[in-house]
Amino acid sequence: MKFFFHLNNSTGWTHDREGHELDGVSQALETAVEAARSLLCADIAEGKPVDLGSYIATDDEIGREVARVTFDEVVTFHSR
Repeated sequence: MKFFFHLNNSTGWTHDREGHELDGVSQALETAVEAARSLLCADIAEGKPVDLGSYIATDDEIGREVARVTFDEVVTFHSR
């Protein structure tokens, strides 16, 4: 099954036009979580502001949204 991972952040939408062949929705959800964490790490490493309201919307091959992963869902912060 083909899934498309679209990023929404403070600068707008970045659409996945190619998609990825995956086994199902659970694998697509895992892929979205990994992508969100990777994007957060890249922003932190580059000293960019982190927008925890950003999210990855995952659509199936017919354009139906099957998952939405917000950046604040994929990290945990602890204060001292």
